[in-house]
Amino acid sequence: MYILNNNVDESLFSIDTHKKIFKIIVDFNDEEDEILTYLEKKLNTYEEIKVVTYFKENIMIYDNNNITDQIDDFIKALRKNIISNFKEKITHIIKKYESDADENKFIEYLSMFNMISKLDVEGRLSEAIDFIKSFEV
Repeated sequence: MYILNNNVDESLFSIDTHKKIFKIIVDFNDEEDEILTYLEKKLNTYEEIKVVTYFKENIMIYDNNNITDQIDDFIKALRKNIISNFKEKITHIIKKYESDADENKFIEYLSMFNMISKLDVEGRLSEAIDFIKSFEV
């Protein structure tokens, strides 16, 4: 079993698919398979496969001697996926308020989008996740 650093636990994830993938990663035994192969065997819904595809497109390929870095990158990819989904939702809300000519709501959500984007660009993913958790979108 891989031991994650203390600042990563199941509460980080609000999406059930991400929670399931996180649990599978925690249970990963590097003697069984390469981690992507392991995930592909364990996951079967469209949403789960979509996340694995995201992993394949957005992380480096490692040899099996570097499992710690690989799992850390999977967790980072999950966080970035959460941020990306949130930004997509906020973009739709911004467009709605822009077309409704509700300047106050437009500015509020635009500010939210800018804050998340700034934290994401700066690599402050934990802070971005905390920020996202504080809003229902």
